[in-house]
Amino acid sequence: MATQLITTDYPSLREEVVRLLLSGRERAQQAVEREKAQTYWEVGRLLQTHVLANQERANYGEQVVARLAEDVKLNQRLIYHMLEFYRAFPILNTCSKLGWSQCRVLSRIPAKAERRFYAQEAARSGWTVRELEDRIKGDAFGRGETAPEATPRVATGPSLTAKRGQLYTYRLIQRPNAHGEPEAAKLDLGFEVYLDRMLYGVARAAPGMLVESVQKGDGYRFQVSRAGAKNLYTYRATVEAVIDGDTLRVEIDCGFGVWVRQKLRLRGIDTPEMPGAAGRRAKAFVDRALASVPFVVMTTTKPDKYDRYLSDLFYLPGATDPQAVLNEGLFLNQQLLDEGLAGRFQA
Repeated sequence: MATQLITTDYPSLREEVVRLLLSGRERAQQAVEREKAQTYWEVGRLLQTHVLANQERANYGEQVVARLAEDVKLNQRLIYHMLEFYRAFPILNTCSKLGWSQCRVLSRIPAKAERRFYAQEAARSGWTVRELEDRIKGDAFGRGETAPEATPRVATGPSLTAKRGQLYTYRLIQRPNAHGEPEAAKLDLGFEVYLDRMLYGVARAAPGMLVESVQKGDGYRFQVSRAGAKNLYTYRATVEAVIDGDTLRVEIDCGFGVWVRQKLRLRGIDTPEMPGAAGRRAKAFVDRALASVPFVVMTTTKPDKYDRYLSDLFYLPGATDPQAVLNEGLFLNQQLLDEGLAGRFQA
């Protein structure tokens, strides 16, 4: 049974009460700051989603911020800070233990690796805003002032160059029929799927030609593409399961109502094997990253020796347009490298 300390003199009682009150106020303030950070991140996410959905409208971002500030009686600068915060930390868990004042300071750091370093150290060491600012001014990142990691991290290598490709772009291919005679050119959708379709808009279809499916009024037409073969096989996909940190099972929308189910192997990286602790951390990161998105965009060129298609995978929380995800989405392969959860790998 724990022994309870009983104060018998008034000065001791007063000091203990003051200590408890100050401690309680500090904890309450920290809770308010963390809740404010969570709320402002959510507002930033909604703003980013809305602006992306209206990105074809010139200067729309500035207009919507000004209008929102007037309607909800907030300072425009604060709204821009919320948007900046979300863009700097599209996955909130990086700074989920920090308050808004600390997150605001971190959002101003342009380099992702440096921003992540200070967020991790501030959370681990309990830095105040002033201490965080002092560490940044003193270039703690450059000097490597960090406590040892609780668990070993996988060594990373040079950055990957993302292969973003081009949506709705296909190669025409000519295949022989059952009698060995050449058939009319078909659309090569990848994954050994070939589609026989009228190519409205293309006057002289020929094998090897690249074509794009583009919206014209209420329908779709084809046009000759100059994208280049490296931009093929870029599709919207729905994640069915994260198998491990670098392998996923997805359903791929190839266009024209054609869906295929495939395993993807993230190109250029290798995460630790399951069920080891490092492998579980990598898988958990991917699970968290993709949990809030209805779809991803992937591009691929070839399968590996296990028939998993080597892919670059992009996602963007809040986005509803695959083109926006392709253009501005987070590059999952590189994120795993940046987080120290994967090493470079050449297939």
